[in-house]
Amino acid sequence: MSKIIETSMSRALSKSAVTGLLISAAALASSGAIAADAYYEGKTISVVMGLGPSSGGATVGRLLSKYLGQHIAGNPKLVVKHMPGAALMKAHRYIHAKAPKDGMTIYYGPRSPIGELLKLPGHSFKYSDFSLLGGIQVAALVIYARTDTFPADSKMHPIS
Repeated sequence: MSKIIETSMSRALSKSAVTGLLISAAALASSGAIAADAYYEGKTISVVMGLGPSSGGATVGRLLSKYLGQHIAGNPKLVVKHMPGAALMKAHRYIHAKAPKDGMTIYYGPRSPIGELLKLPGHSFKYSDFSLLGGIQVAALVIYARTDTFPADSKMHPIS
């Protein structure tokens, strides 16, 4: 990867992360989760991630978590807890059914709305049971295939 592209991607990621951070902080404030009386002062918020620690999404989540506390009244500490497993459902089910309902635990990571629509096994909750605090789109996603994947006369072949 060229240095120019690498630098541009780093800048775009930084801008996206800052934007996500501001959106999340604003959403927390407008949801009433941030009280003017500094409810979170001296406290620690757990950020549960349905991602493994080495995934790109977890890297962005850790970056957001590092700075989000500075934008919440009381400046709480945010601690990331990775909970990968069951195709994200382990973390989702924990947040939905087991996490304390005191504003001290939030979820960061992908969601699986298709699981809810298709009523897939393990999808025992509805996303409408959650409050969306914010989101971030880090990069456009693309699908690649090797050039020898399709026959040369196929309409799918990239060179035809």
